[in-house]
Amino acid sequence: LNDDGVIKLINKTIKNLKLIDREKEKEEIKLLETYLPNKLSKDELIKLCKESLENNPDKLNNYRLGKTGLFGFFMGDVMKQSKSLADPKETNMILMEILNEK
Repeated sequence: LNDDGVIKLINKTIKNLKLIDREKEKEEIKLLETYLPNKLSKDELIKLCKESLENNPDKLNNYRLGKTGLFGFFMGDVMKQSKSLADPKETNMILMEILNEK
């Protein structure tokens, strides 16, 4: 596995452990989280979201013309560019704010 693969595996393991919700699993989650790199800051996420929109003007125009399914494309692009260091919920909110302000 490369670094991205390891990060994805740790995140998946943490997600599965959270479903169990026992004290032992909470300790394992804390331990696993120490191996993860820090998530991106809000400013870094805003920058990535804006870059994704600027780098894909045709898709942005189509989104604004009503093809809202392209939102998933932008989310995927930001997550890819962040190397999975972006928090998906926060990225979703930021991307929606940026798309709705223009």
